[in-house]
Amino acid sequence: MLMWATGETTSFIDNLDPGFFNVTVTDINGCSVTDSVEVVAYPELIATVETGDASFPGAADGSIDLSVNGGAIPYLYEWSDGSVTEDLSGVVAGIYTVTITDFSGCQLMLTAEVMNSSLTSLNNNGNDQPELLISQIGGSTFLQVTASGNDNYNLELYDNSGRLISGFLSGQMQKGEVRKIEIPEKNIASGLYIIVLRGDNNVKSMKMMLRN
Repeated sequence: MLMWATGETTSFIDNLDPGFFNVTVTDINGCSVTDSVEVVAYPELIATVETGDASFPGAADGSIDLSVNGGAIPYLYEWSDGSVTEDLSGVVAGIYTVTITDFSGCQLMLTAEVMNSSLTSLNNNGNDQPELLISQIGGSTFLQVTASGNDNYNLELYDNSGRLISGFLSGQMQKGEVRKIEIPEKNIASGLYIIVLRGDNNVKSMKMMLRN
């Protein structure tokens, strides 16, 4: 037979306030033993995040700094990208969700967004820069890339918030090589966009208005 100080006679009781609870166990022969159980109230599990921007679209150098307090340590972390560390580094721009589980099983979910740095400040100041030109011919918009070195180049179109819309060029170019790419405007809504040209050692950007 079980007898709790609260009056319950079951082996499991719940909805208890923090504190000590005595229980007496009596067997069929009338022998009994008394023990005490402590119910601990952990502080509320809370967390905050600070993010570091990625230097430019597609760059894996953003970061998320997570600070967790309360609950019962240690904590477990499960990020939406599969990471299990407290903080993230070397990530691209995007939205990341983390589930924090403390030792008692309490969980907290947070979402953080890593942004791109201002796209208008991407251009390097060196002399050996690739050339990026925009032209319109017969109602069509073309991008012309002139390689400044024997590099791998990526030419990408982003909307004004830094979201990747499309990629137009990816591959090796020889110094002085010129490539002209037509933008498929029928598949892209009117608005302000940023063209980003990335080489192995260079980044160049240019704003562009599309009107369909």
